[in-house]
Amino acid sequence: MQLDPHTNEKHLSHYGKLLFATPYKSMAAMFLAPKTLDNEMMRFGDRFVYVAATSPKEFKQQDTGGTIYELPNAQFSTYSDLNMPGTEYVTKDPVVPIKKYRYESALAAMKENKVEVYFVDESTLRAIRSADDHGLIILKSLASHI
Repeated sequence: MQLDPHTNEKHLSHYGKLLFATPYKSMAAMFLAPKTLDNEMMRFGDRFVYVAATSPKEFKQQDTGGTIYELPNAQFSTYSDLNMPGTEYVTKDPVVPIKKYRYESALAAMKENKVEVYFVDESTLRAIRSADDHGLIILKSLASHI
């Protein structure tokens, strides 16, 4: 089995098809979350944080889990205009995974990989997005779901 590059985010479309990777399983776990939810994924040093404007119940109803693949790193590089350079890497070439980890739930994957998960209302998520500190002070006032 091989993973093929695919069409990517609009702001990176000038690179063509890319396959994304990260050396952090915590980061990969956040990408298993339902794509329909308004969310933010953040990294503060060794802390990985997932914030979604939804309830735990709604998240679980949409949570179908997924697979995290361990990939050889020799083929990957980074670009300065990635959302998180140094955390996200890309290749234009197909890659054969070394190993795979299947999760029935994104929430379980995030818990296993020590991601802090916060379920908030839309106004709190907007405040986190617009905060000068990327929402760090707001997050300190909240209780992580896991």
